[in-house]
Formats: sequence, structure tokens, C-alpha cells
Amino acid sequence: MVAAMALGAQGVWCGSAFLATHEARLSKGQKEMLIRTKETGTALSKHFTGKRARVIDGLWVSEAANSGLDPLPMHQQLAMTDPIMRAADAQGRVDVNPGVAGQGVGMITEIRSAGEVVHALASHASEILENGII
Repeated sequence: MVAAMALGAQGVWCGSAFLATHEARLSKGQKEMLIRTKETGTALSKHFTGKRARVIDGLWVSEAANSGLDPLPMHQQLAMTDPIMRAADAQGRVDVNPGVAGQGVGMITEIRSAGEVVHALASHASEILENGII
């Protein structure tokens, strides 16, 4: 966070860190996928919603990419995939719907509370700034 801001960013997007919290409405399997996924374990795909998103690489992503088919426009693609992803979630099929995650997913090592995530971000940033590391 501090590095991005030192380069001129006005803020950072760190949503993946909050997906791996007790408060997030994800399945236990998807939260565990966040912990297991390395930085290289994501892919950009339009095959979930029709809009480009970074997702955890899985069966749906690989099959869609290998199909040679273009995704439908956003609302049509979402209308098609939503029931499939809901069914996959209901059956615990994280291989089909492992979930979304940003490039920082490799830094997620445990499921914590949202408060702990905020505290860790703030204390880490404070430590870096106080020690003049950047």
C-alpha cells in the first residue's frame, strides 16, 4: 500500500484481503482457495460476467479459454453463468467457481476478521513510514 502511494497513487484496491475474512459472504471452500492460491494462480477472464475480471484460475476459466468461444455481452454472460456458479457453490465445487482474487492473493495466509486486516494494513504502513523504508 505504501509503495503504491509513494509512486503517486491516491489509494489502493485491496479487496482480496477482505474476501478472506470471517465477515465475507463466501463459502469456506472459496476462502480456503484464497489462502492456497499463489500470485500466479489468477487469470483475467470475461467468462464469468462478460466483463474482464481477475479470478482464481480453475476449471471454468480453463475450459472457457480452451473453447475458443467469445463470452456473451456482460448481462447475458452473467445470466448464463450465475445459475451455474450458484449450483457449483451449493455443491462445494470450488474447482468450477473458485472465486475472484487480485494479484495480491499470494499474500493471504489465513482467514482473519476484517478488523484484523485493517489493523495489519495500518500498522504495516505505519512501520514502513516511521522507519523510512520508502
